[in-house]
Amino acid sequence: MGFAVDTFQLGVYAGIVKNHQQDVAAAEKFADRNLKIGAQPGLIADLVGSHEQAKAEILTALRSLEKVCEASAAELDRAWQMYDRNDHASAGRLDQTYPDPGGPPPMPPLPGIPAPRGPEAVQQTTFPVGRLTEPKADGFTNPLQLLNDLGNLLSPGYWSQKVLESTIGVNPAQEFSGWVAGDWEQFAKASDALNSLSFFCSDAGQDLKATVNALLTSWSGNAANEAFQYFTRLGEVVNDYSRGLADLRDKYREAAQGVWEFSESINDLIQSIFDNVFWAAIEVAAGAALSETVVGAAAFWGLAALECKGIVDDWKQMTNLLMNIQNTIRIIHGGILDVAGASGTFQAHPLPAGYDHPGA
Repeated sequence: MGFAVDTFQLGVYAGIVKNHQQDVAAAEKFADRNLKIGAQPGLIADLVGSHEQAKAEILTALRSLEKVCEASAAELDRAWQMYDRNDHASAGRLDQTYPDPGGPPPMPPLPGIPAPRGPEAVQQTTFPVGRLTEPKADGFTNPLQLLNDLGNLLSPGYWSQKVLESTIGVNPAQEFSGWVAGDWEQFAKASDALNSLSFFCSDAGQDLKATVNALLTSWSGNAANEAFQYFTRLGEVVNDYSRGLADLRDKYREAAQGVWEFSESINDLIQSIFDNVFWAAIEVAAGAALSETVVGAAAFWGLAALECKGIVDDWKQMTNLLMNIQNTIRIIHGGILDVAGASGTFQAHPLPAGYDHPGA
């Protein structure tokens, strides 16, 4: 196909790319606002470092994409204005001096569907900024809410405290509160924000590719083919970002869900421990009161020993569950770094420089 250009359609495409530059600026602000977690205590502390690295990579990628879209829109504006200043024959001869990287592959015919004829109107097909909705923690329950169920177990009575000191040496309710401390709800919201950013990038990448395909029905030649190759590659990189953000979303959800399931199991064990503590405390107090009657005291001390064994066994289960969730958190931490690190989604798929028309 020889050279042809509809400068109006080329200008429309420049406007679409400019729209996406503004969309990406909004996405950058959205990410900066909704991916804030900060320093955290408890289990979540092991994820803060990888989260901060992931957030930094996301913001860097979005800032770079904004600059690329801004520069590309400006270059496309210069291109259609250049074509407007030159007659068609001169522009065609100049186009033949540009290298030809090859245009889009022909679409295979579809049975029963006529092949498109004539130029297509260039129009935006997606509106990515609509994906940037306020994140929610739907389907997530904060593990700290379970502490409300434990009530006064955080401050047991004298004999109960003595039983705990002589068996496991700690108050399991207080230990649990330290393990699950931190803003897990915000972490769950960050997962939803990553989901929104993933769909945002998917929409933006899809539109960059779809609209340049439409543009090439009214712009042909070597420069048009080069623009097709550039914006198709750009759209593919943005789609890669979408997949990386979805991977991060899944890992964040896995962490939040894992800690909640861990907390439910721990809550049941704490209830069991304090049931045993309650009866052991009664039996110890009774044994102390009957210390002068050897047989009666021995019976109560024997019952208390059975309760104490149950306390120790339940505490052992709690510590085993803690080790399991710590290992899970470490694996998720490594998975986040895999996405955000040097060989991950963002650094391994750098954006190209802004679009450069060979004659503008």
